[in-house]
Amino acid sequence: MCAYGDDPEVAHLRLFFVDPLPRGQGVGAELIDRCIQFARDAGSKKMTLWTMSLLLPAIKLYERAGFVCVAKKVETNFGQTVENQTWELVL
Repeated sequence: MCAYGDDPEVAHLRLFFVDPLPRGQGVGAELIDRCIQFARDAGSKKMTLWTMSLLLPAIKLYERAGFVCVAKKVETNFGQTVENQTWELVL
């Protein structure tokens, strides 16, 4: 899902999930590519996303699409320590 906040030139890749059955078949890469193209067509200059370091398959997709990790923050939520990450792609 591509969403917008206060700045119409910054798109946010918000909800990204691929059902387990078709994983590994290129569905995730296609969804990300389509979301990026949607943002470009809408005139966005940048796309951001938030993820956690433990979501390695998704991070690999983001890297392949050209996203760069621009911030990391270790937090403890609900008794679990995780590294939250912010990624950006210049469109």
